[in-house]
Amino acid sequence: MDLHKYFGSQSPPRDNFVSVLRYWAEHRPNETAYIFTDVESVEQRLTYSQLWDEVRSLAGYLQGRCRVRSGDRVLLVYPPGLDFVIGFYACHAAGAIAVPAYPPRRNRKASRIRSIVVDADARWALTTRALVEQLTGDRPHDDLIGVQLVGTDDPATRDSDAWRLPKITPNTLAVLQYTSGSTGSPKGVMLNHANLIANSELILHGFEPQVEIVGMSWLPTYHDMGLVGGLLMPLYIGRQNVLTSPMTFLQRPVRWLQGITKYGVTISGGPNFAFQLCVDKIRDHELEGLDLSTWEIAFNGAEPIRAATLNAFTEKFEQCGFRRSAFLPCYGMAETTLIVTGGPAETRPVLTTFDRSALDQKIVRPVQADHENARTLVGCGTVLPDEKVIIVEPSTREILPSDSIGEIWVQSPSVGQGYYQRKDATLRTFHATTIDGDGPYLRTGDLGFLYDGQIYISGRVKDMIIVRGVNRYPQDIEETVERCSDAVQAGSVAAFAMDYEGREQLVIVAETVRRRNLDGDGNLQRIRRAVTAEHDLPPDAVYLVRNSSVPKTSSGKIQRHACLHAVRDGDLKLIAKWVRWEENNEARMNFDAAPMMQAAAAGGRSADVDVSNVSPVVIEAIKHHVRRVAGERAVALDAATNIVLDLGLDSLERLEIARKLEKTFGGRFPEQVLDDIETIGQTALAIERYLPPGGEARAAALLRGDVVDVEVNTDATDQGSVAPSVDVEPEDSFEQFAEYRRLKSTMRQMLMTGVPNPYFTVHDGIVRDHTVVDGNELISFASYNYLGLSGHPAVMNCAADAI
Repeated sequence: MDLHKYFGSQSPPRDNFVSVLRYWAEHRPNETAYIFTDVESVEQRLTYSQLWDEVRSLAGYLQGRCRVRSGDRVLLVYPPGLDFVIGFYACHAAGAIAVPAYPPRRNRKASRIRSIVVDADARWALTTRALVEQLTGDRPHDDLIGVQLVGTDDPATRDSDAWRLPKITPNTLAVLQYTSGSTGSPKGVMLNHANLIANSELILHGFEPQVEIVGMSWLPTYHDMGLVGGLLMPLYIGRQNVLTSPMTFLQRPVRWLQGITKYGVTISGGPNFAFQLCVDKIRDHELEGLDLSTWEIAFNGAEPIRAATLNAFTEKFEQCGFRRSAFLPCYGMAETTLIVTGGPAETRPVLTTFDRSALDQKIVRPVQADHENARTLVGCGTVLPDEKVIIVEPSTREILPSDSIGEIWVQSPSVGQGYYQRKDATLRTFHATTIDGDGPYLRTGDLGFLYDGQIYISGRVKDMIIVRGVNRYPQDIEETVERCSDAVQAGSVAAFAMDYEGREQLVIVAETVRRRNLDGDGNLQRIRRAVTAEHDLPPDAVYLVRNSSVPKTSSGKIQRHACLHAVRDGDLKLIAKWVRWEENNEARMNFDAAPMMQAAAAGGRSADVDVSNVSPVVIEAIKHHVRRVAGERAVALDAATNIVLDLGLDSLERLEIARKLEKTFGGRFPEQVLDDIETIGQTALAIERYLPPGGEARAAALLRGDVVDVEVNTDATDQGSVAPSVDVEPEDSFEQFAEYRRLKSTMRQMLMTGVPNPYFTVHDGIVRDHTVVDGNELISFASYNYLGLSGHPAVMNCAADAI
């Protein structure tokens, strides 16, 4: 590969990145290598000579004080910043294998980190002093037990005199790049220095940039696109790169574009969602001052690339100097270091329309854009030099004709050496051969095809949805869901097939935007209609879940398998759902979430209600009871406040509010009404409609304090029980609780199997501090007062002294 035009007389070595860094430190010592900034106020710089001095000194400390030896795996758990850059190259200079990972949080387990520690057998972790303090001390982080943490921003971690250049060849392992782990525990891809150099050259060839290059990356450096594209490739070509934190971008997407403007960036990019986020979140007034005319290459990869996003981004930002031709869709993965395909410069981006029905049958048939079955796909670039890409039928290993869709197999100098300590998985994935014995190839697990010099990605082998004999790609269905409902968060929909009652069911999990009074019923119906109309495949279940609750990988990809398990385990954070097999079940009321959360079952309910004819005093009485139950969650209340969504009350708390209202106003709400009402306004209308007249006078008496709204029985018969108990009135039947219904349903299922259920024990009476089971009196440890001393004067005095 001739890259002479980029390097001229200064061509870096091609053996390893320690040699590359040393070369630029000698030839461009005072030029800036990396900048870290928040775009607005913070800016830190490292020249090549400064970086080389820091790297050698830290490597000497690791070799001398820490006794790190060649081949040792060293975990990198840095927050965003230049410390990661120094730590990464210092690992290489010490002869160690760098293992980038997301830093764990102090009060949250991060089992992915633990699995990486165990898999890589990492004994050392490099980070900052601040993070060391957070993760150690009296309560060390469980996931880093057995790992020695080093805060490399401490000046004491420098010893240039102790550094000795280890033996590094192109075949020396440089990085364990852990995959996203969507289908299991993360696997470490073994990348040697030759892989890193080769992929840097492939990126340069695919991008075909002008000679003057300035890069910018907000992508996390523990992800392949952030590590190779944001760190390694710029150093290889000896060009400045601007780094910023992912949160800098995510909190205010305009900062990315402001950074491009400020530093005259020519190359920058990210996954498709990043461009869509700019379209959705950047306001018109924020466009002032943006100059994107220097942005020569806007690479887009790591997830499905959507033509609608490219069009919308161009339309919005062309007034700022952005050119559509800057878009460079590309394709790659951790197993190939990063890039596989990209470019060429002359025709990008390449959009082609194909027959949707034919694609479902794995047949490639181009059609005109106005064809009734047209589906637009974005080409992900050409096959780059020294690579070979073939399309294979995964079950037979036969090479397919050019008009067929199959699994993408790759030969490339960038293909890694396999998965660390996983021989069987390495053989299956990295050493595949065709039926004719041609190989070895990397099996990507991606479905796609080659057409007119471009590669097109259509899905994943394991994610193909096959329901009732119909094949569908989940990406198509997910795009339909996003398009048909403005309540759905872009890039946060999972469509997959799930086995239930002996057959595959189409299940959709969609994350919602943050919005009050979201019309769950209407959005569920729109999604069902749109998917059925566009794909001839009616959904069997649709779940609307809370914002930011859909499982994703570190690179932002939807984890469909994790969503499937969440559905099966009942772990979704539901806002609303429609489930065919529950709809048709006789025990329809045995939903595992309270019916008022089932927006789909509330046919025709309007989110907005007219409370102009309802007495304000009644509304204030409702607020009074809501505050008594919700506490600090109910700071600001009005008629539109959704008791379910805004306050996050569970079914017990909501029914407690209903009971208090019935006590205040008299009478009882019909059960179906309790299932229906969600907002304070709807509750007020229900009181007017279903409870006895005279509600305003009763509400006024409550607010004046003439009525006591908490019934306390102070005549405790148990002398040892100091805490008062609350009498439960007979009309407050526990049979109306959704939890009780779910329990009874589970018990019935266990009885049908004939197997005793070890998880549920029937008590002979009401459970308090003690309980009776099968005639035996037992202590109830479920009670916070199982010793009967809660509130005892002696206990209270001891507690006060301790505080």
